[in-house]
Amino acid sequence: RTWSKRYKKIPDAFILEGFFPEILNFFTDDTVGIVGCYAKAVVSNSLTRTTSQEWEFLSSLSSNSPTLLIRLYCWLHGANPQNTPAGPCQVIRRKCLELTGGFPNYPHAEDIALSERVQALGWKTLWWVKSPVFHHPRSSLGSMIRQSYRNGKLFAVWQIEVKDQS
Repeated sequence: RTWSKRYKKIPDAFILEGFFPEILNFFTDDTVGIVGCYAKAVVSNSLTRTTSQEWEFLSSLSSNSPTLLIRLYCWLHGANPQNTPAGPCQVIRRKCLELTGGFPNYPHAEDIALSERVQALGWKTLWWVKSPVFHHPRSSLGSMIRQSYRNGKLFAVWQIEVKDQS
């Protein structure tokens, strides 16, 4: 596909030591299919500090049912306000991965699509809010605008592909 050449995925997230023993605690419940890990932003300037504050705010809302504010935020971003783990780090039960056929071949939002398919099969999906995961967000306004523009275009394509497959 042309998008895979144009939008090469570059690793921008990392986990701290101790992640794997602790993540296993979520999977003691046999009905849990996916655990999404909230990432903390690596702060290098005022833009990444702002991103970090946004991520902290969103993670504080994730343990409750969606409030009016989070539903509005999700509506503005075209996201599902329900518990759909996604982002730079997901841990998926092998059986879920096999039953769903794995990640769909989308240029964007494949993590969300997989979470939604796992939920549709009746598995629980959880967020690990205080996970030891860090992510390098865009550090310049230009790169953030380009990413938002690209993500918007790719999200629209993803929505069309999902509807075509239903």
